[in-house]
Amino acid sequence: MFYTYFGTWNQAKITIFGSESPSLVRETNKNHKNRSHFTKYDLMTIAKENIEFFTTIKVWNDFAMKNGLPWAGTFANYFGTWNKVKIVLVKT
Repeated sequence: MFYTYFGTWNQAKITIFGSESPSLVRETNKNHKNRSHFTKYDLMTIAKENIEFFTTIKVWNDFAMKNGLPWAGTFANYFGTWNKVKIVLVKT
């Protein structure tokens, strides 16, 4: 139904959140790439560098939003689930 009012999904996000919508930001203050360009290695490096915040989805997303990092959903998309990411992180 959003498309009736906004057109595309991205236009809806821009209208609602402005151009700083997390999924629309191309470069972050830590020079990380747009989430569509992350590799599993990139994500694991980010997680390891910030391991103290890699506890729950809420804690991570709050930290990620403040620091321009990929959200928990990005990790889950690459690894299957949030819990699988945490398991892989512990094993490495």
